[in-house]
This record gives sequence, C-alpha cells and structure tokens, in this order.
Amino acid sequence: MDLRFETSAKKDKNLILVGADLINDNEKIESLYKLQDGERKLEFKPEEPKKTFRNLGVYGQIYALPIERIYQAGEFSILGAGFLLGARYDDHNIYEDVFNTRVGAVILPLKKAGLSTYVKGIFGTSFRAPSPEQLFITATRPGDLDGNPNLKPEKSKITEGIVGGTFEIPVGFEQIELKPEISIYTINVKDAIEFDKKGNYIKPINRPSKLSQGFDISLGIRFWKIKSNFAYSSVQSKVKEEFLGEVKDIENKFFPQNMFFFSALFSQSIGESYEIDLGIFGRYIGKRNISTFTVKWIGLTEIPYRPLPPYFTSGISLSAGTKKIGYITKIYVRAENIFNKNYWEPGFTGFDIPQNPFWFLIGLESIL
Repeated sequence: MDLRFETSAKKDKNLILVGADLINDNEKIESLYKLQDGERKLEFKPEEPKKTFRNLGVYGQIYALPIERIYQAGEFSILGAGFLLGARYDDHNIYEDVFNTRVGAVILPLKKAGLSTYVKGIFGTSFRAPSPEQLFITATRPGDLDGNPNLKPEKSKITEGIVGGTFEIPVGFEQIELKPEISIYTINVKDAIEFDKKGNYIKPINRPSKLSQGFDISLGIRFWKIKSNFAYSSVQSKVKEEFLGEVKDIENKFFPQNMFFFSALFSQSIGESYEIDLGIFGRYIGKRNISTFTVKWIGLTEIPYRPLPPYFTSGISLSAGTKKIGYITKIYVRAENIFNKNYWEPGFTGFDIPQNPFWFLIGLESIL
C-alpha cells in the first residue's frame, strides 16, 4: 500500500510545499522455483511468515525570490536571486529514523516578457532503504534474485547544477512555450546496494561506497491544450570493491548509458470551473549488464555475466478537477506498464525491483 499527500501555496515567485507519504508492503514467500531443462518448475512451498516493510515520510520545501532584479535595462531584468530550503523526515519500522536536508541558490540572469532564464546550484542528502524485494524475496524471474535481510540502507550526498529557461514564441493566435533544461549531478553513496552472484542467484550486498555522475537534458513544450515533455538521461557509476586487501574502483555497467522519457497531456476545460486531463507517458531503458568479477593471471578483471536487454514501458493517466472551492482539486487515475512487461529496474542510487508488472493508483491532489 502506497499513500501520498502533497499541497503547495504560491505567491508571486515564492512557493511553499509540504507533503507526506506512506509505504506499507507485505512480502510472503509462497513458492520456490528452480530452472530445469530450460523451464521454471515448482520445487516446494516453504512455510515462511509474512514480513512487513513500512516507511512514513514527511517533507517540506520553500523557494523564495527576495531579489527580483539588480538592474533594469529596457525590457530586460538582470540578475535576480533566490534560495531553496527543503527537509524530509523518515520513520522506518526496520531502520533508524532519518532527517535529510536540501539547500540551493538560484540566479535569474535575464528576464523579460516571454523570456526567462535560470541557474541553480543544489546540495542535499538522501536516504534509501532497501526494497522489500531486496530484503526478502527468493527465486524470482528474471534473474533469480535472492533477498538479503542483512542489507544496510544507502545514505547519499547529492550535488547538482541546473541551467534552463522558458521561451514563448507567437504562432498565429496561439503561443508555443518551450522549456529547455540541462542538469549535471554527482551522487556519493555510502553502503551502496550492489549485486553479487552467489551460486545460482544474484544477491544484493552493500559496497563501502559508490560514485555516480550523470546528466539530464529535457525539453518541455506547451501548445494549444497539449503539454509534452521529452528527456534524455545518462549516468556512469563506479563502486569501490575490496579484493585480497586491495580496494579498486570498478565501473558498474548495470546502469544504462541511454534512457529516454516522454509524456504528453491533453487538457480540456468544461465551463469556468472544471477540467479533464488525459495523458500518456513512456520510457526506453538501454542495454546494460549485471557484472561479476574473476581472478586471472593478470589480476582482478571485470567480465560481463548476464546481459540485460533494453526495454520500453508506457502508461496512461486521467484526471478530473474543479476550481469551485477556491483552489484546484483533482482526482486522478494513473496506470503504469500497461503491457505488463517484466524487466530489471535501474535507479539513480541502486537497484529497485526485479520486475514491475502492470499497476495503477488513484489519488487526490490539491493546489492552493
């Protein structure tokens, strides 16, 4: 069960956002399978008690623009400045409670009607507990993942630089709004969750540290009643591996070099108080490997063990909202992986789940 609540208040360029989320998952090993003659066959049904994983998080963020401009040159406002402060508190039933923070500075180099630019520098910390699958699950296809109840959570330090803007181009009686953005980031992870081959299974383990470096490029387009977004992301990761008393930096090829994302949302107003939104979205994840290590005469060498093919998933969303009660309130339904495709899921700080079949959620969103 996953529940989330988020609301925000905005005045001019100042924004306050608060929210909370709850994850409560139960995992029970009902059947154990083995691979025989190329087929998966039931081996036995263990009597395993149900295990519960719960996490309650509360968070907030403030963005303020105390300096809208330092100098005015005709239509252009030059050098506005602002700041960002955020915090999150997590309460876990398995791990210790954690408090993380996020701070940033924002500069608006140039702004006028139909044009605005920004530069952001952000530093923050994060905490990621192992998923229930990483802790408990056994003999799951694809990949024969074996859970590890002794896993430690990941603790990360994140540094990010962002450059972007908004451009409005008149087209007849309409306008095309373009929002390009480039983000470059570095993530240093302590107790990083990686994967090692133990017998017939791939078992998650903790590495002392991991360094991930990557970039995201995105372009938002708004025209008529349609809002769309296209993004490309790439990340490279190195982990510290200790072998025979020597610590080495090993490139982690589980992370794909190519990730593409897209979304499109069509909005239709009904009268002055109601709105219906219909959206589609999808992603493409490039080829990568789960790697293992072998000792040769020339020393420690990394070899690919299990190549993982690229995959594509898609989803749809539908929401209905009203402004009659003084602020926007929407009820939405979101369905992901509508073709029920199994895959291995990469993440920015580690591995999430070995497969992700079709699922949907129903939510309520309010914007003050």
